[in-house]
Amino acid sequence: MVRLVIRESGHLLGLFFVVNKRMLMSPPKHRGRVGRRKVFRIIFLPQPKFLYLCYNQITNISSNINKLVNLIELDLSANKIKHIPEELYDLKNLEHVGLSKNKIEYISPNLCKLQNLISLNLEYNRINQFNIDLSKMKMIKD
Repeated sequence: MVRLVIRESGHLLGLFFVVNKRMLMSPPKHRGRVGRRKVFRIIFLPQPKFLYLCYNQITNISSNINKLVNLIELDLSANKIKHIPEELYDLKNLEHVGLSKNKIEYISPNLCKLQNLISLNLEYNRINQFNIDLSKMKMIKD
């Protein structure tokens, strides 16, 4: 179960899994730093299917999001996200995506790659153009 999100300056650094109130994290090989960030390797337990990170002041979605291949629901509503990385569109199992109440200005036409998408919430963003033909998407509902 995802219990704790570690973030620094609004950037999502990693997800830690909590089992019996203990964090499972492998120690870094070298206790060095990269810039101002400590180097950690995270042990990912079985792939999550649901990820809810609302109201966390996240400003950036990591390009490593595509490693969450079993993700069905992703809710990043009410954050400060401005850009959606192209890697998000590689998550073929995504059915529900919540990105409302962010600062997103642009949605890539690659959104059509999410062929299992049923619902997409983009309310209260700064999108001024939406040039995506949703009719090409098999599953999306009105």
